[in-house]
Amino acid sequence: VGFSLRPWWTLRSELLHAIDHLYGFFCLAVISAEWRVWVARLPEMPNVDAVRAAYQVFCDKVAARCFLEAGFSAELAAIDAILTLALRLRVQLEALGTLPPAAHDAAA
Repeated sequence: VGFSLRPWWTLRSELLHAIDHLYGFFCLAVISAEWRVWVARLPEMPNVDAVRAAYQVFCDKVAARCFLEAGFSAELAAIDAILTLALRLRVQLEALGTLPPAAHDAAA
């Protein structure tokens, strides 16, 4: 019986899905949302110092919500491990080639 690549491709798809969720969370739920709040408050800021202070608050909120502060070292290490494993799997699977169309049909 031959070796099936389908479980590996399924794992790859699941990892890419997880990475997409992380990317979506960081970009849309954190950075974009905080940026919109900051931009909306610009008209009420009386001077450059107020703009700078508000921007620092924006940066602090983004850093905290994206696990970039020292207190989130365990979370950051877990995300780093997931991304490292996903990259290794990608390299290994690219060396194996693509699945034939029949395999995709069978998986659907």
